[in-house]
Amino acid sequence: MNISILVVDDRLPIAEGFKAKFERCIQNFREVDINAEIKILTDADSAVASLSESPEHQPDVLFTDIDLSGDGGPDKAGVALARFARNMLPDMPIVGYSGYFGEQGDHDLGEEDRRVFDRWWPKGGPIGRLAEIANETLLLALESKRRRMSKARGSHANPCEVQGFGEDNPLLTPTSEQEFHDAGYTKRFIEPTEENGLVVPFAVWAKESDEGVELEVMGCGALFTWGEDYIEAEALLIELIRDYKSSLSASDETFSPSMLKAKRFVQSVTGFRNSGEI
Repeated sequence: MNISILVVDDRLPIAEGFKAKFERCIQNFREVDINAEIKILTDADSAVASLSESPEHQPDVLFTDIDLSGDGGPDKAGVALARFARNMLPDMPIVGYSGYFGEQGDHDLGEEDRRVFDRWWPKGGPIGRLAEIANETLLLALESKRRRMSKARGSHANPCEVQGFGEDNPLLTPTSEQEFHDAGYTKRFIEPTEENGLVVPFAVWAKESDEGVELEVMGCGALFTWGEDYIEAEALLIELIRDYKSSLSASDETFSPSMLKAKRFVQSVTGFRNSGEI
């Protein structure tokens, strides 16, 4: 099945990072052979123009950041884009995410704004949940595609029921040094410093492109970051590890399989051993 995803983010490296995660997650779906066209745009105006194209070019899901302000102050252009898309393509699922707007506090997104999205990931949501976000977005795209196909045939078939990754099928990621080398990654090491709070060094795998640097911990698909250069990608990874550490006292049952692997890794590199040690 061919699906189309439109990703909108004013920071190209972030958009490229989500694209890479979508492409990897696609390999993990069972029962359906998926080919995906993932289009990236960096501003709301371009997205509006794209969504206004002929029906055969309409995406199966819109995946957009909320703050599309570029270098200016934060805005809610992603919400305005979502409203436009909802009016023009009412059957198309819309997923919104943000590293700036939450649901409480000074920079909140009110209920009326959130209601325009089929799925909303607030500030803090994307951190450490990339696998879950990618999986749910792909499921929405598949269901949307099946509905469109059924409508075109004049039938009333049920929405596509597809299994994503589960406990017996964790997020696909290179699991050996050879696999990382074959995929174009190079190994680098992050050493403990007073600033990063690590207690032991660990290896990461970096993949550079014209758009930026992808950084991943082997065996921990949920520990993945993307930056404009290696320095930014490493800083984001350290921030991600800190975020994980703040939740290590939670029960293992609250973690997905991929997240549980990340939890074990963070415990080992931060020296966390008990709930009073955050």
